[in-house]
Order: sequence, then C-alpha cells, then structure tokens
Amino acid sequence: MMSVAQKAPCGTTAMSVPRRDRKLARPGFTKRFHTLTKLACVVLLANTPMGCVIPPPLDLGLPDAGVNAPPTILSIRDEAATDLSEPGPMVLSRGTGTISVTVLETDLADDAYIRVFVDYNRPDPTSARAACKAAASGLPRRTVTCDVGGVCQQSDIGAERLVWVEVFDREPLDTGTPRFRAMPADGLSTHWQFFLRCQEPQL
Repeated sequence: MMSVAQKAPCGTTAMSVPRRDRKLARPGFTKRFHTLTKLACVVLLANTPMGCVIPPPLDLGLPDAGVNAPPTILSIRDEAATDLSEPGPMVLSRGTGTISVTVLETDLADDAYIRVFVDYNRPDPTSARAACKAAASGLPRRTVTCDVGGVCQQSDIGAERLVWVEVFDREPLDTGTPRFRAMPADGLSTHWQFFLRCQEPQL
C-alpha cells in the first residue's frame, strides 16, 4: 500500500507549497512602467527586426486564478503536547485522549476536515474512528484539538495497528471512491501515518 517515510509526510496525496509573501506594486508606478515599456517597444520595432516582449503586470496582489492547493499538515501533538513524527508510534488510551493538529490551508475560504483511520484498507476500507474540523478563519495556519477517545478499541490492545491522520479541504462524502475518503472533484487531501500503540486508560 503506502511506505512510511520520515519527514516529507508519507503517503501525502499532494503537498501544498506555501505562497511567498508578495507586495503590491503601486498602481501609478505600474501604469507608468507599462507605458514606458510600450514606447520602448515601438522604438525597437522601428530599428530592429526583433520583436519586443511586454512583461506581465506587476500587480502581484491579485489572487492566483484557478489555483487550488492541498492542505499541509504542519504538526500533530499528543495530549501531553509532544510533537509526533512519522512513523511514531502514536500511543493512545482506550476511551480517552486528544490530539492537536496544526494545518496550513492557503485557500483561506476552505474548512479543513480531519479524519483518523485505523488499519484503513487492511484488508478492507474502514470508516474514520475520529473526526474534527478546523474552520476557515481568514488565516492560513489553524490548529484544532480532536477527540480520539474512540480510536483505540478493546481488540486493539497489544495488537499492531496503523493509524492514519488525514486532512481534507472538502468534506468527505458518504459514498464514492475511495470509500469513506471520497470528495468532490476539486477536493485535495494530505495524510500522515503512524504505528499505533493502544493501551488501557492509566489510573
């Protein structure tokens, strides 16, 4: 299925590349620049057989038309605020616990939907055992605390399991392929996976 790799999160459906901060060019300067460029082209065309390429507008503040970037998982922390890194293990107690997921979503209007799967597709697709949402806030970086009390079950104690934390930029659909993870056509996702160690609650 998927290999577990360190860093550059394993099994990533698609990684988003944070857009660099860009400054707006002053409108007056932009117009004067293009006017001078066109005049220079007229002179060049009159004196040389070569053409002239007019550079693109300097107004970099416009949104990237048609760009839909996948969410990026920046960190996953356990209940003790310890950073988890692939391949883990992720240690959870049956019936209790939380994880904190920090994501980067450059499409500011998109909510980020987190789903936690255990042994997905081993051998058959299974539904998420935990779900939470990092709602759009107008900021690309968001952190949400997810209840993972239902991730570990009695049969998982002492067994080898694989836990898969996936972040979607569209709400997963009830039907479709892949099962339990299907999205609308423009949906994108990223996941991290860990070996899961389930234990009984500590008294």
